[in-house]
Amino acid sequence: MKSILLFIIIMVLSLNGFSQNKSIIVDTIANSDYLQKESNPEIYINTNEGDTSYGIVEDIATFQGGDVRYFKNYIEKNLIYPDSAKKNSIEGKVIIQFSVNYNGFVVDAKVVRGDNLEFDKEALRCVNNSPKWKPAKQNGKIVKQLFVIPINFRIK
Repeated sequence: MKSILLFIIIMVLSLNGFSQNKSIIVDTIANSDYLQKESNPEIYINTNEGDTSYGIVEDIATFQGGDVRYFKNYIEKNLIYPDSAKKNSIEGKVIIQFSVNYNGFVVDAKVVRGDNLEFDKEALRCVNNSPKWKPAKQNGKIVKQLFVIPINFRIK
């Protein structure tokens, strides 16, 4: 389990330098450490639905056949910078938490932290409109996986 966590941390750190859109920069971090529960080696949280969302899994949920970089590219292509924020040169950051359910759909999306209501709404719209994912697996069973991603709105 420690080797899986180490691999994920290395993967996340290596993603920081990948492609950035000229007007919008999206940093993607999956499986944040704060999700850990000290009493259980299988990291999970309970959602509002009563389902368990895993933060760390053996086979992570994948987006359109690829890793989180594919989702990052989807966000960069589909995120619309709010006109009033662009006009007033407003920049900000939104941290979104969501799960990929057993059927591969994004569910339970919410803003964990945001700087601007327009950015919050746009980040949620984009994440909620995500195409279907391939669900995660833990111990050979399909499980619901939790993701936390920061989305930075920056004008270049």
